Amino acid sequence: MAACDKHAVFMISVDISPNEDNLKLVEPCPEVPNLKHQRITRKLLMVAIVGFLGNSLPAGYNIGVLNTPEEVLREFVHRSVSQRDLMLSKSHLNILWSCVVSVFLVGAIIGSCCAGWTANKIGRRPTLLLNSAIGLVSAAVFAVARVACSVEMIILGRLLVGVFSGIGSSVGPLYMMETGPSHLRGALGVLQQLGLCVGILIAQILGQKDILGNTTNWPILLSAYSCFIAIGLLTLLFCPESPAYLYIRMGEYNKAFKELEKLRGYSATLLHSDVLLLRTERKMNESCSWTIMKVLKDPLVRKSLFAVCIMHLGQQLCGINAVPLVNSCQRRNLILVSICSVACSLVLLTISMALQSLSPALSYVIIIFSLCFVLGYGIGLGPLPFMIGSELFQQGPRATGMGLGCLANWLANFIVALTFPLLQQLLDQYVFLIFATFTVFLGIYLYKYLPETKNINPVDLSSFFYSSVSEDQV
Repeated sequence: MAACDKHAVFMISVDISPNEDNLKLVEPCPEVPNLKHQRITRKLLMVAIVGFLGNSLPAGYNIGVLNTPEEVLREFVHRSVSQRDLMLSKSHLNILWSCVVSVFLVGAIIGSCCAGWTANKIGRRPTLLLNSAIGLVSAAVFAVARVACSVEMIILGRLLVGVFSGIGSSVGPLYMMETGPSHLRGALGVLQQLGLCVGILIAQILGQKDILGNTTNWPILLSAYSCFIAIGLLTLLFCPESPAYLYIRMGEYNKAFKELEKLRGYSATLLHSDVLLLRTERKMNESCSWTIMKVLKDPLVRKSLFAVCIMHLGQQLCGINAVPLVNSCQRRNLILVSICSVACSLVLLTISMALQSLSPALSYVIIIFSLCFVLGYGIGLGPLPFMIGSELFQQGPRATGMGLGCLANWLANFIVALTFPLLQQLLDQYVFLIFATFTVFLGIYLYKYLPETKNINPVDLSSFFYSSVSEDQV
């Protein structure tokens, strides 16, 4: 570099063959800002918008959209069947309505199964483009369901938007975490859970009878999430592909460095930590093709996979103020504190509900413990399962591992949705003790097997899992 001025970071160029990594790293000039705390660039902000608005928020919207207008939609389901000269009893109508609700989770399970393979086969960005198309098609199906007077179209729409949610919950966080710098991955990882919560909130508001939750406007209510998908899709058209995917999996070094420069705002020759991590992971993943069976059979990767799946299961079986905490605190300590808070809150909530008849004041105590539960969940169990996989897995098995983690999440969601009404009928308030027990076992497992991942690259974590596997074999 002949001169050292404030524009030098954009003037460095090297001749890189597409199939050969010839990049030479150089020391930055004194005028260059500290690259360990890179600024949020426009491209990185666009990636965050794609993950938040284009994927997680629509998924959260569809989780909660049927709750408020349930009576209106039940009436439509009954009318749709009656027009075919079919008479349903109340129990049969309840079964049909359960199918309408739960087919979303079936679709999410299907989407999670396909997510890892698709992300590895065609890339992170093309997978999200395809997923956006699936989401828009599902919204179109909802929009014409009333005109066709077809309950089948609602079921089809729920299935398709479930597939959209399953793929988005796997590949969305993966894309954000692979494109973000290490010091911002905590904040980016929280966006998945934050989007789910905001989506549920918007659905509850729009679902009010005076807004869209009525006989006239419910098709608009069911398809309104398409606006968020459209914004995410338009933004995604101008977003780069994951540099890690291009460099490590595809071997397109030149393109990977160009995409990395777009995301960081500096020449790749100055991005020491990013480039060295790419090179290290490339060496670790040479000649490896990571299928689901290979991930399940590899003892080192299996330890990471179990930790991720257990966290996703615990997230559902434990029955948004997390951004600064997740970004600054150690992941392991945060998840353990969250688990302790949730377990204690569930036990105290159960005791308070059991004794509620003794004093009206206990109603306020129940509210306090409910808030403690939400707070404890929000700082760890809510956001961390979606982001921890990108820090535990190396690039090779990362997409498959995160897809299987989300599969565990949606499966647990489906199981809870099926069993909770029956368990509540049998056990009343004591049903929360079951979830508290699961949460305690989750804490014990993670205390023993989950390493700290903050500011530690996945290659270095291999030694932890190698020693763990060695101990198990002994």
